[in-house]
Amino acid sequence: MMWSVMIKAMEVYYRKKYLVHYPVQNEHVHYEQDIFTQTYRKEKIVNEITNEGRTTMTEEEKKEVLMKLGLTEEQAEWYLQYDNDIWAVVPTFRLLKPLNDSLTFYEGGYRKWLEKQHAAGTLEKRDSEAEQMLEAGVPAEVIERYAYNLALECYELLLYQLDDHSGAEVDDVFSDEIFEKCTHGQLCEMGTDGELTGRYLFEVHGKIPFSNL
Repeated sequence: MMWSVMIKAMEVYYRKKYLVHYPVQNEHVHYEQDIFTQTYRKEKIVNEITNEGRTTMTEEEKKEVLMKLGLTEEQAEWYLQYDNDIWAVVPTFRLLKPLNDSLTFYEGGYRKWLEKQHAAGTLEKRDSEAEQMLEAGVPAEVIERYAYNLALECYELLLYQLDDHSGAEVDDVFSDEIFEKCTHGQLCEMGTDGELTGRYLFEVHGKIPFSNL
Protein backbone atom coordinates (compact mmCIF):
# COMPACT_ATOMS: atom_id res chain seq x y z
CA MET A 1 0.00 0.00 0.00
CA MET A 2 2.75 2.49 0.92
CA TRP A 3 4.65 1.65 -2.26
CA SER A 4 1.44 2.20 -4.21
CA VAL A 5 1.40 5.75 -2.83
CA MET A 6 4.83 6.43 -4.31
CA ILE A 7 3.84 4.82 -7.61
CA LYS A 8 0.70 6.96 -7.72
CA ALA A 9 2.76 10.08 -7.10
CA MET A 10 5.12 9.19 -9.94
CA GLU A 11 2.14 8.49 -12.20
CA VAL A 12 0.75 11.94 -11.43
CA TYR A 13 4.11 13.50 -12.28
CA TYR A 14 4.52 11.78 -15.63
CA ARG A 15 0.91 12.40 -16.57
CA LYS A 16 1.11 16.09 -15.73
CA LYS A 17 4.46 16.64 -17.43
CA TYR A 18 2.69 16.46 -20.76
CA LEU A 19 0.81 19.62 -19.80
CA VAL A 20 3.99 21.66 -19.85
CA HIS A 21 4.64 24.31 -22.43
CA TYR A 22 5.64 22.16 -25.39
CA PRO A 23 5.30 23.92 -28.76
CA VAL A 24 2.05 23.46 -30.65
CA GLN A 25 1.78 25.23 -33.95
CA ASN A 26 -1.36 27.15 -34.87
CA GLU A 27 -2.33 30.20 -36.86
CA HIS A 28 -1.71 32.55 -33.94
CA VAL A 29 1.72 31.44 -32.76
CA HIS A 30 4.89 30.91 -34.79
CA TYR A 31 7.71 28.65 -33.60
CA GLU A 32 11.21 28.82 -35.03
CA GLN A 33 13.26 25.68 -34.42
CA ASP A 34 16.99 25.70 -33.72
CA ILE A 35 18.25 22.46 -35.30
CA PHE A 36 21.22 22.14 -32.94
CA THR A 37 19.57 22.69 -29.58
CA GLN A 38 16.11 21.46 -30.56
CA THR A 39 14.65 24.49 -28.82
CA TYR A 40 11.87 26.70 -30.00
CA ARG A 41 11.38 30.43 -29.95
CA LYS A 42 7.79 31.47 -29.61
CA GLU A 43 6.60 34.68 -31.19
CA LYS A 44 3.13 35.83 -30.28
CA ILE A 45 1.81 37.59 -33.34
CA VAL A 46 -1.22 39.16 -31.71
CA ASN A 47 -1.71 38.56 -28.00
CA GLU A 48 -5.35 39.52 -28.08
CA ILE A 49 -6.13 36.95 -30.77
CA THR A 50 -4.93 34.06 -28.63
CA ASN A 51 -7.75 34.68 -26.17
CA GLU A 52 -10.52 34.45 -28.76
CA GLY A 53 -13.06 31.72 -28.12
CA ARG A 54 -12.06 31.23 -24.51
CA THR A 55 -14.45 31.32 -21.60
CA THR A 56 -13.42 33.95 -19.09
CA MET A 57 -14.46 33.95 -15.45
CA THR A 58 -15.26 36.86 -13.19
CA GLU A 59 -13.49 37.25 -9.86
CA GLU A 60 -16.61 36.04 -8.06
CA GLU A 61 -16.82 32.97 -10.26
CA LYS A 62 -13.16 32.20 -9.63
CA LYS A 63 -13.71 32.54 -5.91
CA GLU A 64 -16.75 30.26 -6.09
CA VAL A 65 -14.74 27.60 -7.93
CA LEU A 66 -11.89 27.76 -5.40
CA MET A 67 -14.36 27.37 -2.55
CA LYS A 68 -15.93 24.35 -4.27
CA LEU A 69 -12.44 22.89 -4.57
CA GLY A 70 -12.09 23.11 -0.79
CA LEU A 71 -10.67 26.53 0.05
CA THR A 72 -12.32 28.88 2.52
CA GLU A 73 -13.59 32.22 1.28
CA GLU A 74 -10.68 33.96 2.99
CA GLN A 75 -8.14 31.60 1.39
CA ALA A 76 -9.74 32.02 -2.05
CA GLU A 77 -9.59 35.80 -1.82
CA TRP A 78 -5.99 35.68 -0.63
CA TYR A 79 -4.73 33.55 -3.52
CA LEU A 80 -6.76 35.34 -6.17
CA GLN A 81 -4.72 38.48 -5.57
CA TYR A 82 -1.90 36.65 -7.36
CA ASP A 83 -4.06 35.79 -10.38
CA ASN A 84 -2.83 37.96 -13.24
CA ASP A 85 -1.61 37.91 -16.84
CA ILE A 86 1.29 35.63 -15.88
CA TRP A 87 -0.02 33.38 -13.11
CA ALA A 88 -3.20 31.27 -13.10
CA VAL A 89 -4.53 30.43 -9.65
CA VAL A 90 -7.71 28.44 -10.32
CA PRO A 91 -6.08 25.67 -12.43
CA THR A 92 -3.39 25.37 -9.77
CA PHE A 93 -5.91 24.26 -7.17
CA ARG A 94 -7.81 22.21 -9.73
CA LEU A 95 -4.59 20.26 -10.33
CA LEU A 96 -4.02 19.82 -6.60
CA LYS A 97 -7.57 18.83 -5.63
CA PRO A 98 -7.22 15.06 -6.32
CA LEU A 99 -3.90 14.95 -4.46
CA ASN A 100 -5.37 16.85 -1.54
CA ASP A 101 -8.34 14.49 -1.39
CA SER A 102 -6.15 11.38 -1.58
CA LEU A 103 -4.42 12.47 1.62
CA THR A 104 -7.71 12.29 3.51
CA PHE A 105 -7.59 8.50 3.16
CA TYR A 106 -4.68 8.59 5.60
CA GLU A 107 -6.73 10.44 8.20
CA GLY A 108 -8.62 7.42 9.53
CA GLY A 109 -9.44 5.41 6.43
CA TYR A 110 -6.06 3.71 6.11
CA ARG A 111 -6.02 2.78 9.80
CA LYS A 112 -9.45 1.15 9.51
CA TRP A 113 -8.33 -0.68 6.38
CA LEU A 114 -5.22 -1.96 8.17
CA GLU A 115 -7.22 -3.21 11.13
CA LYS A 116 -9.82 -4.89 8.90
CA GLN A 117 -7.22 -6.64 6.72
CA HIS A 118 -5.19 -7.66 9.77
CA ALA A 119 -8.24 -9.16 11.47
CA ALA A 120 -9.14 -11.03 8.29
CA GLY A 121 -5.61 -12.40 7.96
CA THR A 122 -5.11 -10.85 4.52
CA LEU A 123 -2.82 -7.93 5.36
CA GLU A 124 0.37 -9.91 4.80
CA LYS A 125 -0.63 -10.39 1.17
CA ARG A 126 -2.00 -6.86 0.68
CA ASP A 127 0.66 -4.85 2.54
CA SER A 128 3.42 -7.00 4.02
CA GLU A 129 5.41 -4.06 5.41
CA ALA A 130 2.42 -2.81 7.37
CA GLU A 131 1.72 -6.34 8.62
CA GLN A 132 5.30 -6.63 9.91
CA MET A 133 4.99 -3.32 11.73
CA LEU A 134 1.71 -4.35 13.35
CA GLU A 135 3.22 -7.67 14.41
CA ALA A 136 6.15 -5.76 15.90
CA GLY A 137 3.74 -3.77 18.04
CA VAL A 138 3.57 -0.52 16.08
CA PRO A 139 0.08 0.99 16.56
CA ALA A 140 -2.07 1.32 13.44
CA GLU A 141 -2.36 5.05 14.13
CA VAL A 142 1.43 5.43 13.89
CA ILE A 143 1.59 3.42 10.66
CA GLU A 144 -1.15 5.60 9.19
CA ARG A 145 0.67 8.79 10.15
CA TYR A 146 3.86 7.44 8.58
CA ALA A 147 1.98 6.59 5.36
CA TYR A 148 0.42 10.08 5.34
CA ASN A 149 3.80 11.78 5.72
CA LEU A 150 5.34 9.56 3.05
CA ALA A 151 2.57 10.35 0.57
CA LEU A 152 2.77 14.07 1.28
CA GLU A 153 6.56 14.07 0.90
CA CYS A 154 6.34 12.26 -2.45
CA TYR A 155 3.77 14.74 -3.73
CA GLU A 156 5.73 17.75 -2.54
CA LEU A 157 9.03 16.59 -4.04
CA LEU A 158 7.42 16.18 -7.43
CA LEU A 159 5.39 19.39 -7.24
CA TYR A 160 8.47 21.36 -6.23
CA GLN A 161 10.36 20.14 -9.28
CA LEU A 162 7.44 21.07 -11.52
CA ASP A 163 7.62 24.58 -10.08
CA ASP A 164 11.36 25.22 -9.85
CA HIS A 165 13.50 24.24 -12.82
CA SER A 166 16.49 26.31 -11.71
CA GLY A 167 16.79 25.70 -7.97
CA ALA A 168 19.79 24.36 -6.07
CA GLU A 169 18.60 20.75 -6.34
CA VAL A 170 18.34 21.04 -10.12
CA ASP A 171 21.71 22.74 -10.41
CA ASP A 172 23.33 19.85 -8.56
CA VAL A 173 21.78 17.25 -10.86
CA PHE A 174 22.44 19.13 -14.10
CA SER A 175 25.82 20.69 -13.38
CA ASP A 176 27.33 19.45 -16.65
CA GLU A 177 27.67 22.24 -19.22
CA ILE A 178 25.76 20.25 -21.84
CA PHE A 179 22.57 20.80 -19.85
CA GLU A 180 22.84 24.55 -20.42
CA LYS A 181 21.60 23.86 -23.94
CA CYS A 182 18.54 21.97 -22.73
CA THR A 183 15.06 23.42 -22.68
CA HIS A 184 12.82 22.90 -19.67
CA GLY A 185 9.14 22.33 -19.01
CA GLN A 186 6.72 24.31 -16.89
CA LEU A 187 3.06 23.76 -16.11
CA CYS A 188 0.83 26.02 -18.20
CA GLU A 189 -2.84 26.89 -18.21
CA MET A 190 -5.06 25.45 -20.93
CA GLY A 191 -8.12 27.41 -22.05
CA THR A 192 -11.58 25.91 -22.34
CA ASP A 193 -10.88 25.61 -26.08
CA GLY A 194 -7.85 23.40 -25.40
CA GLU A 195 -5.33 26.07 -26.38
CA LEU A 196 -2.53 27.43 -24.21
CA THR A 197 -3.47 30.76 -22.62
CA GLY A 198 0.11 31.94 -22.09
CA ARG A 199 -0.21 31.84 -18.28
CA TYR A 200 1.63 29.53 -15.89
CA LEU A 201 0.20 27.65 -12.93
CA PHE A 202 0.88 29.52 -9.71
CA GLU A 203 3.29 27.67 -7.38
CA VAL A 204 1.80 24.20 -7.15
CA HIS A 205 4.06 23.11 -4.28
CA GLY A 206 3.47 23.87 -0.62
CA LYS A 207 -0.32 24.01 -0.92
CA ILE A 208 -1.49 20.58 0.21
CA PRO A 209 -3.25 19.72 2.35
CA PHE A 210 -5.61 22.67 1.87
CA SER A 211 -6.47 22.49 5.56
CA ASN A 212 -2.96 23.74 6.40
CA LEU A 213 -3.09 26.84 4.18
